[in-house]
Amino acid sequence: MARVSQLESATLYNDGAAGNTTEALADLKGPRFYMMNGNYLYPVFHRDRYFTKQEVTRSHDVPDTWVCPVATWYNVICTSRQRQGILSPSADLYYA
Repeated sequence: MARVSQLESATLYNDGAAGNTTEALADLKGPRFYMMNGNYLYPVFHRDRYFTKQEVTRSHDVPDTWVCPVATWYNVICTSRQRQGILSPSADLYYA
């Protein structure tokens, strides 16, 4: 289990009206747990940007070292959303 602090300030949660808000101001306050099933998540690489080599340069900090940056474009595709999940509170777990 890993904590993702960016989710605490993201406006992903229902505010009880017509908009979205942060977790602390949500209609149902409490932690959310995201479950990902890696058996149904696959990387799909861009045809023209799969390990595209950039210009080779010499590293100025370390003698006798050459650096070749590589660009890779990809997305993670979900083939079954029913096998992914979010656990969220059904009532307020705390009050701000």
